[in-house]
Amino acid sequence: MTTVKKCIVSGLFAMMLAVGLPASAATNESAVIACVKPAIATREAALAAGWSAYADAKSAAYTARANALATAYTNATYSALRDDVKIAWATFRNTTKSARSTWFRTRGTAWRTFRAAAKVCKATSAANDSRNASADNGL
Repeated sequence: MTTVKKCIVSGLFAMMLAVGLPASAATNESAVIACVKPAIATREAALAAGWSAYADAKSAAYTARANALATAYTNATYSALRDDVKIAWATFRNTTKSARSTWFRTRGTAWRTFRAAAKVCKATSAANDSRNASADNGL
């Protein structure tokens, strides 16, 4: 770079500093980050609580199924056994389906609430980690 170009670039940089563009941008970024931070904490707490409730419901469903199957196998006839096994599996299926639906609703609500809060904060993609929302989809 020639000396003239260096002077122009240095002059432009000095002018930007004098005008205060980077300083105000840094202040604005700090304000956005400070605004988004509690929204992220709230979202993560809701996701953790939702996942915990889901895991507890699934665990309880497996325990109830095991107990129902153990009881079913005390029957003396195939007909009674078949009916009790059918009920045990249907109950398990319904319970796990309900738990999954509750988890999906909880997850969706947490992310929608976060997006709304981030929008109020005027968060850009640099401060908004919504692009990672799909990481929760496979759960």
